[in-house]
Amino acid sequence: MLNRSSLAGRLIGTSRKTGDRNAQRASQRRREARFKAEVVTLEERALLAVEMPLAPTTQFGPYDTVGNLSDVLFTGNATVGNVPVKQITFHNNTQHPIYPFLYDPNTGKSTAGGYYDPFDPHGQEFRAYIGYTEGGKDYLGLLPQHTITINVPLVFWDSGRAGIATDPTDLLPKDTNTNKDSPISNPFFFFYKNLNGTETARYVASAAQSTGDNGIVMFYHQADPAQAVDPAADAPDQLIEFTIRDKPFLSALSTKSNPIDPSQLVTLINYDVSYVDHLILPVAMEATGVPVPNTSAKADYGWIGANKRFLGVGSLQEAITRFTSDTPDNGLGNYFHGKGWPSFFNPVDRIDPTVGYRIPGGANILFASPLAGAISSYDRPFGPSNHWMLTSGGTGPIQYGLGGTFYTPNEASIASIPNLDAILKALQPGMSVNGNNGEYLGQIQSVDVAAHTVFLTTTPNVPNGTPESFVFYNPARDPYATRLTNLWYSWAAYYQKQFSTFQPEQITATVSSDSDNNNNDYRILTFGGTNHPELAVGMQVTGGGITGLTTIVKITNVNNVQQVYLSRPVPGVSAPAQLQFTFSAPQPIAYANQTTELPLSFAPGRQAFAKEFAGTVYELLSVFSTAPRQVPKLPASMEVVGNAIGGNVGFLPTAEPTDYVNISADVRDLIKSALRGVPDFNAYPESQWYPAPATETGGQNFNVFNLDPYVWFVHRELGLSGYGFSFDDDTA
Repeated sequence: MLNRSSLAGRLIGTSRKTGDRNAQRASQRRREARFKAEVVTLEERALLAVEMPLAPTTQFGPYDTVGNLSDVLFTGNATVGNVPVKQITFHNNTQHPIYPFLYDPNTGKSTAGGYYDPFDPHGQEFRAYIGYTEGGKDYLGLLPQHTITINVPLVFWDSGRAGIATDPTDLLPKDTNTNKDSPISNPFFFFYKNLNGTETARYVASAAQSTGDNGIVMFYHQADPAQAVDPAADAPDQLIEFTIRDKPFLSALSTKSNPIDPSQLVTLINYDVSYVDHLILPVAMEATGVPVPNTSAKADYGWIGANKRFLGVGSLQEAITRFTSDTPDNGLGNYFHGKGWPSFFNPVDRIDPTVGYRIPGGANILFASPLAGAISSYDRPFGPSNHWMLTSGGTGPIQYGLGGTFYTPNEASIASIPNLDAILKALQPGMSVNGNNGEYLGQIQSVDVAAHTVFLTTTPNVPNGTPESFVFYNPARDPYATRLTNLWYSWAAYYQKQFSTFQPEQITATVSSDSDNNNNDYRILTFGGTNHPELAVGMQVTGGGITGLTTIVKITNVNNVQQVYLSRPVPGVSAPAQLQFTFSAPQPIAYANQTTELPLSFAPGRQAFAKEFAGTVYELLSVFSTAPRQVPKLPASMEVVGNAIGGNVGFLPTAEPTDYVNISADVRDLIKSALRGVPDFNAYPESQWYPAPATETGGQNFNVFNLDPYVWFVHRELGLSGYGFSFDDDTA
């Protein structure tokens, strides 16, 4: 049951960074260097400010299954001493409860080979649930206008995460015998049992500080070997992230058998509010009471997130409601043929709007698509595995069987059963209808709920008054993923046409190394004293021993010397060399035959900009077309676009087994430019970024320069300082 929701793990949801790779990329996600000077003590805190809807509190289930906290996770030993105190403070400044919890699989490993936490089991799920005690009972949640400070155990230090849930309904399952083999009915994936039948380890401890001095934390460890399961992509929570380092303690952990990279032996905390994959809540974070270097003063540093209300006038959810509505107020115009942005299906938010709509980031439009086989984690209201994860697949069931009678010419009269009206309301035009023995009868044209009658689009050859077992089926389809894919590929086709007369050229070039991978990235071409202005990004490069698709990813000019950067190193070159290469016009992107080209046209004064922008889009698709498939159900063209929007450079052949960091950086810069709607974000001011999706451009009735409206929504409509890209967004 879990496999249906994981969707190739690293793609749907947020890809977890670990070890030194996490640290190397912190300049994009957690910006370690920015905070090193300010955050130097052992008691850094991240202050969270959120506003949550009113919801019933949830009493803890059975938890006292271990004797001490050290039975759940590592707290210290005689060799390294106690784990230093690191604290996070959650503050609820609203009139509604919130439901925060930490989670981590303890996979943080240094590139030097050592684990940041060598004591707790690796690849197993650890959590810490915020709660309080009242009337002799323990409850989940943080009450309105309350604050709680908790100590953060070592297991959460590296790439730790916290979810702040809006609704407690499914935080803990009602069945206390659940394990990973149990049918999954909710997206939080909390289990009372390990697969071997033993209890998962749980221990309730007092908070370090709390309003009313009744704050508690339930620590949890699910011990199935190397089978950590984080909350699913459709869990109704907002993600925040943090990484903690402590120089003296990590130095003690760095041994010959567990070496940690010296660059990570520092003291700091970094953090972010991540709108990378989804958005539901306005959350803010900062480090408080930080000692100011060379003084005795303390101050708050590094505020990041959303200065918005959750509900009400001018709130985040008010904006999301507009954005997801099928009305002119959504700001999308005809981008999705008048429809608003989809959301993650949640049966509670359909009943109680104060839970809030959780919307996917741009990449998850594709990777959580019905076309990828992404099934909702909820079993309500139509039973397990009977709803698509995103509303792009509709809000009704995937399939539903009802008895009744067929009446000519096109009426399916449904026999009365309990809750039939609610079921009929969920059936949607376009759903397929089968009859007895699976006979195809047509599609739903309309539904008359009061008359318990479904009208079909066809007049099947079925005798009047025939008793039928109707099966209404909602096949996988997705106009959102289709539109995005067609648009990206249309830009690539437009770029190809700019080189329709280009003839292949053979040119001798000097191959030299880029600075990464120990100066063993031989992909820079220079041409002596001659420059070749006819060469362009996206051109295919062959010869010189090159195997596999290799293109021009970047062209620079340093002191009038043209430098051409290839998308891959030239194989077999380990020292500067002169080789002959053939440069050819950009070729069709792989899987282009799966897409429908949108004809693009531009006024003369806009054509040069359009060509340059098209080159950026083309090269992104070209590079990501070399990545191996991860989601086989999703059409390959959509996976290429999803990887581009998601910035999944870790899937490129230049990332493994050897990680060519500068190639990944070049590709990320192309993505940042494309998602900002400009050819090169370094060359165009921020005032020209994030074009409005509803503006008609390029001969289309929407803005073809906007390749991901979610980015526009986060940065322009909401003005958030949290990530809007589906990867680390340095605007944040």
